[in-house]
Amino acid sequence: KLAVAHIRAPAFVTFAQFAATALAVKVAHMANFIEVDSFDSRKLMHFSIYVFGFAAGTWTNMRVLMTTNVETVIVFRTIAPLAVAVFDYVFHGRDLPSLRSCLAMGIIVAGALS
Repeated sequence: KLAVAHIRAPAFVTFAQFAATALAVKVAHMANFIEVDSFDSRKLMHFSIYVFGFAAGTWTNMRVLMTTNVETVIVFRTIAPLAVAVFDYVFHGRDLPSLRSCLAMGIIVAGALS
């Protein structure tokens, strides 16, 4: 919120976060703290959709933070799994979450709304 409020450029803030993360992974790999898989174009094709969706979601959150407060973003992100569960049931024929899962999501939503 602070970065977006001061810079007013959500795409730049998102890019800077991704670049810093990539640099941290590269440094950790070079220092032998972590193992990184070699480049594989087949993996790139499979993960590119996920990466694009994640980047779009991060950018969208930055845009929302420019116009609203953090609490509103938290509430909507907390309610999103409930909507996904219902849409999965309606459109994909998947099972609804168990009673235990519904109670857990309900508690999280109640905490976000309070």
